[in-house]
Amino acid sequence: MSNDKKVADLIREEHNVDDHHTPGTMTLVLVLLASFAVYYFANWKALADTWHVR
Repeated sequence: MSNDKKVADLIREEHNVDDHHTPGTMTLVLVLLASFAVYYFANWKALADTWHVR
C-alpha cells in the first residue's frame, strides 16, 4: 500500500496536476453541443413542416 502512495505522489510532483486548466476545451465542447442541438431541432422542425401526418 505504501508503495502505491509513493507512486501517486511522484506522479503529482512530476506533472503539476494543479496547474492544468482547459477553459478553451470546455468552450469548444459547449459551442459544438449547442450547434448540434440547434441543427437537430431545425431539421426536426423542417420535417414536421413537410411531412404532414394524419
